[in-house]
Amino acid sequence: MRSHVSQIFFQAIPSPAGQKANSGTGPSTVVKKTVMICEDDRDLLRVYTLALRSKYEIIGTASGRECISKYSENMRQGKKIDALLLDYSLGDMTGDKIATKIREMNGTKIILISAFEIENDLVENLKTNGIITAFVKKPVTIGSLGVTLENALRI
Repeated sequence: MRSHVSQIFFQAIPSPAGQKANSGTGPSTVVKKTVMICEDDRDLLRVYTLALRSKYEIIGTASGRECISKYSENMRQGKKIDALLLDYSLGDMTGDKIATKIREMNGTKIILISAFEIENDLVENLKTNGIITAFVKKPVTIGSLGVTLENALRI
């Protein structure tokens, strides 16, 4: 049963906008883009990871502090994080604060996800100031999240 569910998740996600790394002598390979996921609900973090890992390199984090720390660590190592799926309501910080800190570090494409009602003014301000790329309201299907992610990576 689990593999059937996984197949549904994977089929619903579009192909990544990866870059071909081919010297012209061998078969083409797609370099996976890296997506960080910050979600304090471990089960949901696992679902997102399982659904996206065939298309993207995944870095999972379960708190705001861990997200900022891993993002900073990857930057120091010269590793690019192409997008961040960021839950709004984490145990230690809110997503808007994390998104702002990531933006201050020459951030990445951020998709803010929330089950809570967030003021439209806040979301629009975050978008207008280039802090987030998109906002998604939970519950979200894996397919629509994949489309939102793919669209964000094209911007």
